[in-house]
Amino acid sequence: MTKAKKKNSVLNGLASASRKMAQNIYVKSLQSGFASLVPAMILTSVGTLLSAFIFNDGGLCAGFLNAEILANIRSIATSIANGTTQMLSILAAISISYYFQKSKNFDNPLGAFTTVFILMIILMPLANPVTIGEVSGEISNMLSFTYTGSSGLIIAILVGLFGTDLFIRFSSNDKLKIKMPAGVPEATAKSFNVVIPTILVGFIFGILGLIFRLFGTSAYGFIATVVQAPLSQIATNPVGFASIQMLGALAFAFGIHSSVFTSVAMPFMMANYAENTAALAAGTPIPHIISDAFLNYTNRIGGSGCVLALVIAILIVSRRKDSRDMAKIGGIPALFNIGEPMIFGAPIIFNPLLAIPFVLSTGVAIGISYILTAIGFIQPLAIYTPSTTPVILSGFLASGGDLKVVFTQILILVVCVLLYIPFVKLNDKAAAAEEASEEAEESRNV
Repeated sequence: MTKAKKKNSVLNGLASASRKMAQNIYVKSLQSGFASLVPAMILTSVGTLLSAFIFNDGGLCAGFLNAEILANIRSIATSIANGTTQMLSILAAISISYYFQKSKNFDNPLGAFTTVFILMIILMPLANPVTIGEVSGEISNMLSFTYTGSSGLIIAILVGLFGTDLFIRFSSNDKLKIKMPAGVPEATAKSFNVVIPTILVGFIFGILGLIFRLFGTSAYGFIATVVQAPLSQIATNPVGFASIQMLGALAFAFGIHSSVFTSVAMPFMMANYAENTAALAAGTPIPHIISDAFLNYTNRIGGSGCVLALVIAILIVSRRKDSRDMAKIGGIPALFNIGEPMIFGAPIIFNPLLAIPFVLSTGVAIGISYILTAIGFIQPLAIYTPSTTPVILSGFLASGGDLKVVFTQILILVVCVLLYIPFVKLNDKAAAAEEASEEAEESRNV
């Protein structure tokens, strides 16, 4: 086997493995489940934005409305947060369960949703610590936002995936179905079909919860200490976060969507976002630099790999008509951070000359924005913007109107354009050389 064939064999093997991972039912359910929570996150962001910048005591409306009215308006944002970010783990478990069932073609989603919700509650501690003044104690028969919110996301993933999987397996066993006679309403028949599976799954998770309690903890406490905290440190520190995002860009260079890798950091970024939002609403310092809000304004300028910078670089230095035409076509979706037309059309996939800056620009964008935030030039973000929000507008909205964040986005875009330019020139030369070689080959064959 020649060296070139060996290289192609390795690349094809990597691409095949990545495709299998992308099509994995657990990975797809996780990605789709979290994606479906975007409307709830935007709702929270709008409420927080209004509360923190417009209806706060020093906001735009402070001179027109008295303190009591402002406080009542801000309470709306608190109520919204209670129904969204403070219930994030419950929403995530149900969303993940839905997409898992969809992949399995399961025909009783309501039964699974009910069971998943029950399992989340079963695993919660029976008593919660409370402190009133100087008195501390425990209170029972109460759901705590500590567990229903962002801190319970890992449990939500496990329950949404494996709890649903177990429920579907039991429900698919005809021996475990209570079959009702003909003429019974469909809803009643379906409900009795899953009575035994619900009981079995409920007791399995109940026993699991008891085992944790016997060791002086809970499933939530164990996961938070042993799993969530270490993984969060890896996924949301600048080096770990940049590495994950750059691996995602590298996967895209093989034609596989970056979310195969970046979904690893998703629950931790959402958790950080929820804590940032709560801090902004409370008027306290925002604790986390890296969150979902940070990702959308810094690492998706034109899509993965700062593709908008590639479009601009091509329009500046390329003299090839095909490249410029592709940039004009792909530039419009890139304005809305949809990079796939350029990624597959330039192309970036299986093209090292463009894949190199594609991966590097991801690290550059993260590095610039992280450093400028860490030194205090801009503040950590707590307002979520949809991933399709155009550059500059996304920075303006995510920061509540801070022009320094807009400047940071422009700086990232300029630096990434400069990074792409030499590789665009090399790519043009390589394409011209390949065309010349093909023409020479055709001439010899005539």
